[in-house]
Amino acid sequence: MAARKTTAKKLVTKVYIQYAGQEHVLSNLYDLAKTQWLEAGHEEKDLKSIDVYVKPEENNAYYVVNDTDKGCIGL
Repeated sequence: MAARKTTAKKLVTKVYIQYAGQEHVLSNLYDLAKTQWLEAGHEEKDLKSIDVYVKPEENNAYYVVNDTDKGCIGL
């Protein structure tokens, strides 16, 4: 008898940030940060980490790439 192959389902998750009538998906902010960083002349192969900090009171999300490069995304 042949062994049955099982296929694991990939879990899809989204983190929503809601405030003052606005809603943002955290993964979209990550993608925007990555795009800004790449447009600044960096190469994707050099990307190690992206940390995103959402500051609703400032209507901005700040990011740090590879613990050194910083940027801001207007919400």
